[in-house]
Amino acid sequence: MVVEEGPTEALVARAAHPYTRLLVASVPEHRAGPRRTRIKLAGEASALTAAPQGCRFAPRCPLATDICRTQIPMKLQLSADHWSACHHALQVASGDQVV
Repeated sequence: MVVEEGPTEALVARAAHPYTRLLVASVPEHRAGPRRTRIKLAGEASALTAAPQGCRFAPRCPLATDICRTQIPMKLQLSADHWSACHHALQVASGDQVV
């Protein structure tokens, strides 16, 4: 399942889905200086045969709320070529919700 789509630059700079943010943060840094804090997700990835009722990432998402656990998020168009399937996409993209 695709949770976010857009140009690489937009996804790296303004990811609007927590999974995308965490995926980008997991890329090793090849520079001197302080390193990012590594984030370890709690929980287990859901089995393909026993997908959760709402968002598939909700069991492991640090921002999950009740709506995430009960309703599948619709694609939200953030710009002409960038969309995210997250109930909190606008807050995540704006930086109001930090993963």
